[in-house]
Amino acid sequence: MVARLDCYDDWVRFLTFVALIALALPLGAQQDPVLQYNRSVGGVEFLFLATDPAGDILAVGRTNNSRLVLPAGGIQPRFAGGTCGTFSPYTCYDVVVLKFRASDGETIAGTFLGGTGDDLPTAVAMDAQGFLYIGGTTTSRNFPVSEGAFQNTNRFATGTGFVAKVHTSLRGAAFSTYLGGSNGATRVTGIAPDPGGNAYVTGVSDARDYPVTTNAFNTTRGTGMAFVTRITGGGGLGTSTMIGVGTPAAIVSDASGHAVITGTASDVWPVTTNAFQLPRAGGADVFVTRVTGTGGGLIYSTFVGGTSNDQATDVVVDAANNVYVSGVTYSSSFPGTSEALGEVGTGFVLKFTDTALAWTRPIRANGVTTVSKLQVGADGNLIATGVTQSTHFPTTSGAYQRCVSPGAVTSPFYLRLGQDGAIRLSTLLHENVTGEEWATTLASGEVVTLNRPTSPFEAVPPSNLRRYAFNLAPAARLGCVVSAASYRTAGITPGMVVTLFGSGMGPAQGVIASLVDGKVPTSVGGVRVLFNGTPAPLLFVREDQINAVVPFSVAATSTAEVRVEYAGASIAPVSLPVKAVEPGIFRLGSTEFGAILNEDGSLNTPANPAARGSVITFWGTGTGPYDAAYEDGMVVGANYSGLRTLMRVLVGGVAGELLYAGSSPDMVAGVTQVNLRLASNTRVSSRVPIAIMLGDTTLSEVAYVSVK
Repeated sequence: MVARLDCYDDWVRFLTFVALIALALPLGAQQDPVLQYNRSVGGVEFLFLATDPAGDILAVGRTNNSRLVLPAGGIQPRFAGGTCGTFSPYTCYDVVVLKFRASDGETIAGTFLGGTGDDLPTAVAMDAQGFLYIGGTTTSRNFPVSEGAFQNTNRFATGTGFVAKVHTSLRGAAFSTYLGGSNGATRVTGIAPDPGGNAYVTGVSDARDYPVTTNAFNTTRGTGMAFVTRITGGGGLGTSTMIGVGTPAAIVSDASGHAVITGTASDVWPVTTNAFQLPRAGGADVFVTRVTGTGGGLIYSTFVGGTSNDQATDVVVDAANNVYVSGVTYSSSFPGTSEALGEVGTGFVLKFTDTALAWTRPIRANGVTTVSKLQVGADGNLIATGVTQSTHFPTTSGAYQRCVSPGAVTSPFYLRLGQDGAIRLSTLLHENVTGEEWATTLASGEVVTLNRPTSPFEAVPPSNLRRYAFNLAPAARLGCVVSAASYRTAGITPGMVVTLFGSGMGPAQGVIASLVDGKVPTSVGGVRVLFNGTPAPLLFVREDQINAVVPFSVAATSTAEVRVEYAGASIAPVSLPVKAVEPGIFRLGSTEFGAILNEDGSLNTPANPAARGSVITFWGTGTGPYDAAYEDGMVVGANYSGLRTLMRVLVGGVAGELLYAGSSPDMVAGVTQVNLRLASNTRVSSRVPIAIMLGDTTLSEVAYVSVK
């Protein structure tokens, strides 16, 4: 049994819908950002970036490099760390702050901050008056505290909090103080200035004597209790209250001087009677809580979440006091959106206006995706950064990078959103980051990033400070070549349908190919793509994206040089490994679900699952040679044939009955069709993994199907 699509136009529309141009969100073309500079910075593991009022860059991190030399004149010019660790001694860490001139990335100021123990920054914020606020944890008994600090001794030496306020010149400190109790650890997780130059601090304390003030909303202390504390501009204790059992992720001050915190709570967290969501929906839910500036009560507090685990990561407010929260949800449904999200881990940004949830913007892909940090841009719109484990991350047309780097486990992304939640720009970046605040956006709209390479804590490799401009015309370039089905960059196979991403590669308006003499043409819209000199059939061309079919002749080589020609000009080529098989299943857009038809020909979705024992049909590419020999660009008709390589298909770990696996009728040679009867004991779920094996290759999970 072989399902058919009726004509060439049908399969072009089908492949276009499911994969070939699904990641080009219809948001209008964007110009490629241009890398302005790339500065190497050695010896520091950077955790946070911020922009000061003059537009220069403050980077906060940690170092155990006792030989690190900073620019003269800093608050603490010398490294203070001693020896830490009992079983495997190492040099303790100090906090380090470096200031870079934004125009060229040169280091212009720096300071250490720490004692002889371990000092780690965990929260950073900037105010409009030119002060940097740093919160963190320390084991130092001699952490530098300022005169008049309300806590001048470490009350819990194995881990307590600290709060510091320093001028961005790094030549003077307003205050520095310990923060914690004597009988439990205190962890600072968020810090924010208020309009009066005070510092709001949030976190979790296990200490039963954590400092609270007389007007506190909650004075109950103990293991896992979240707090909100306001430190005055001189380092004294203003107000302090416990909130409940939960984990705050971030805090911000609104225009009225009140504090808004967000985080994750699973059990006891207070909510107000006017809450958007009164009961916790299940698992761990996000909370959004507004606390009075006096610390005496809750103005508003609510849960936000679905039936599984949801996690908040950051919170910001705009000039109109609207609240925006970012995070990741593992719930199949989430408040503020009607989109069925699945359970793979979907990033989100949501907006609260007063007590109402205005909207939720899911950032959905086929791997765990987390929106880590938010920033309100100079134009009042939102900037979001995060990381994804997806190969199908939804980028916008003209993005700087639209492919996951080869071998990368996670990839960072940068988004710009309107106040309505619409995505204006989405791009991946060439960064190797493991932290959260690795990017900041200047008032000009240009972006500065600072990677944080993964490394043993004893040896910190150099980081790279990079500045990108989004307002300059892009140069013609071929950025990457991926499987149009899996979006992996591991290599190509003969006949594989591929997607090329770049800039200046074709006409501004996309052109879908029309058959020429019954074949897919090798020249469309003035574009040709050559694989080792052989022109490839072209399905779709546009300035930033080309969909092509790899010529079968590359089977004779181990590598292929890929070159794009447009309007008579040749773009610098890239070289790719040639493999025998590199299978991928075409997806539904950027989701984890395959583009799968049920037995009745309807699209398989969580709302329209396939029955056990029924037949499903899906399409892939990169599956190796067929029994029949096909010419490049040939549209397969009645002479469809099976694969030469034996295929096995498991659905949820249970083998299905393979009815057909081979070339697909009415589609270009290189597209493989699979007809599979689901076993009667296939797992029933809206999200069952499909895994395939070709010959003796490793079983590979490539897509999901819904089964009832």
